[in-house]
Amino acid sequence: MDTITRDLQQSISWTLLYADDVMLADTTRESLQEHILLWKNRLSQYGLHLNLNKTEYLETNPTTYTIEVDGSKLNKTSCFRYLGSRLSSDGGMEDEIRTGIKAA
Repeated sequence: MDTITRDLQQSISWTLLYADDVMLADTTRESLQEHILLWKNRLSQYGLHLNLNKTEYLETNPTTYTIEVDGSKLNKTSCFRYLGSRLSSDGGMEDEIRTGIKAA
């Protein structure tokens, strides 16, 4: 995955890869949507696919826009989980703390 997408990857914190988990970040919806489509197309070139049912997005500036891939709207979430950490759209730590307490 790292090899076939190396030219699509941005610096750390904008693109994170771990096995088959990918986290993309961007400053605008348009740029993020474009980046997602580049990834989807690259994966399909190598017989892989972007699972639209598992793909979701989080925004820190609440608006009413959506992100679409091939006519399918991606699920919007207010709390994003990546490699065991939880990121909230409001920047709060409540979900992360609650998850840690439940795990203990």
